[in-house]
Amino acid sequence: MQYYTPGVVALHSFANLPNFADIGYTCGPGILRSAVTPTTPLVLGDGPPIYSRVAFQLVPYDEALAKITNLGIRLADPCFETAYQTPNAQLPPLVQGQEAPFSVTHTLVVATSHAASTLWRSQLRATPGVSKVTSVSASYCVP
Repeated sequence: MQYYTPGVVALHSFANLPNFADIGYTCGPGILRSAVTPTTPLVLGDGPPIYSRVAFQLVPYDEALAKITNLGIRLADPCFETAYQTPNAQLPPLVQGQEAPFSVTHTLVVATSHAASTLWRSQLRATPGVSKVTSVSASYCVP
């Protein structure tokens, strides 16, 4: 039986993503042996989220949601998330899911998570069914 550190498990998870380079590991779990280059995706970690709006073409909502989730990207409501971080701020209503706006616009407002690759934007653009990826500000509110 083999044991892996979370970092190695993440490497195995990302191995099937577009543009992912195999950086390997040695007999010690989680010890990387190959050089990391500027094109080698790494996990973003615990930085602040990066917000984007992703347009899909001929993709149903559930499939679009699966495509972003597989890249370590999550649904987001930047307006609510920013207000939540501000002490004593009046919170806007929290949008649960984005099915309704997606049915009209075919777009999702998303944010990176700690599991996203450093190449998440190019991986997302290379995903079948994604037609456009644009940045949105932290004050953008989901309709």
